[in-house]
Amino acid sequence: MRVAVDSNIFFYAITHGREHLKKRDINPGDIKNFLQHVSGHPDIELCIPVSVLAEIVAICLKGEHEGKKHTTEELFDLIEFWRGLEISFLHPNKAVAIACYALYMDKAFMDSRLNPSDLVHLGYALAYNLDYLITTDKTLRDYRVPDEFKLQIKHPKNANDIF
Repeated sequence: MRVAVDSNIFFYAITHGREHLKKRDINPGDIKNFLQHVSGHPDIELCIPVSVLAEIVAICLKGEHEGKKHTTEELFDLIEFWRGLEISFLHPNKAVAIACYALYMDKAFMDSRLNPSDLVHLGYALAYNLDYLITTDKTLRDYRVPDEFKLQIKHPKNANDIF
């Protein structure tokens, strides 16, 4: 089984009291434990698209995203956290390019609500034929994955049922 997570999931895992990252329905400790469990599970591969890494770096260097403050210290915390995880990085390839193009141009796959980063993360998940994409992003979770793909998009509070 192959599982990817959106950038927001990583930010929740390293909150350390950062109020702007806390939500009532998300416990940062649970997110961190979930990622560590997925990473160490013998039957699950934790897959991270390069686009997610790039988004995280850009957010931390910019200092703000969607009205929320982010810092380079968060980037350092994430790098340290990633060092303890077993991660397969998903690199761009022709299949990713085709999937992203289809999501943007093909009426059978497109959804105008997707922002560019959502579209790319979803393109990676479809191109690499992943089983799950974990995100708090409602737009991504509401996307209707075409029947020919096995991808399921889940909120972290519903992600434990993948085990």
